[in-house]
Amino acid sequence: MWNWVELFYLRDLEKREADFLLTWQQKPWLIVECKLKPGGSLTALHYFAHRLAVEHRFLVVQQAGVDHVDKATAVRTLSADRFLTALM
Repeated sequence: MWNWVELFYLRDLEKREADFLLTWQQKPWLIVECKLKPGGSLTALHYFAHRLAVEHRFLVVQQAGVDHVDKATAVRTLSADRFLTALM
């Protein structure tokens, strides 16, 4: 069996959106929202993550040195340099 990752952009009819959804073997695996800085609404990210049962949820920000988890939504806010380094 082949193992593969696919990349998607999410948007629904209510105009909620998430920047990236990665699937592994056609199952939702990781969801990412990108922002310039921490804060702001995570409603759409949380909505899609819950609806699609995505375990790994990230808010990736440009600001360096950021790394914390929102306990209410299980969204990990991470600086872009750390997030991209972890993908390698």
